[in-house]
Amino acid sequence: MAGFDIDLILALAQKDPPPEESLPLGEWHDHNGNWRLPYAAGVSGDIRLIYLPYSRFRDYPVPTIHGLEEGVKYRAYYWEPTLGTKFELGIIEGVKGGHGVADIKAITRELYDSRGKFRGQLQGSVWGSFGTHQRIVRDTYQPEPPPIEEDWLLVLEAQK
Repeated sequence: MAGFDIDLILALAQKDPPPEESLPLGEWHDHNGNWRLPYAAGVSGDIRLIYLPYSRFRDYPVPTIHGLEEGVKYRAYYWEPTLGTKFELGIIEGVKGGHGVADIKAITRELYDSRGKFRGQLQGSVWGSFGTHQRIVRDTYQPEPPPIEEDWLLVLEAQK
C-alpha cells in the first residue's frame, strides 16, 4: 500500500451511497481493511498506540496487548480524541514469569483537556474503581475497558 487511501470522495460522489459493509472504498478496501476493528502501531520499548473504534464495543472485548518488554514501565491511559481528554490507567510492567505489575497508585482522577487545562475531578462510584479491572500476566496486558462507548486511543508510553 502506497498510502492511506480510503477514498471518501468517491463514496460521497455516488448517486446512491454504497452500503456501510463496503466502506471504506479505495486502496484500503482493496486490501481488506476493516475500520470497525482495532489497529495498533508503536515502537518497542517506547510507545504503543491502539485505536479502538466505537463500533467494536458491541461485538469484541478490549484487545489484549502482547509482548511487553521486561523491565520497561509504561504509563497507560485512554485518550478520547474528540475532546482530547486523558483517562489514566496507571503504570504497567511486564515480566518473564508470573504476574506483571499494574501500579494503580499512579492513576490520577484529574481531567485535563488536550491543552493541559484542568477540567475537573472524576468522581463517583464508577471512577473510584476505574483502573482496577486490568491484568498483566507475564508479557500480556489486558487493560480496563474504556469508561464509555466512544472512539478511543489506548496509549502505552515508556517511562524514561
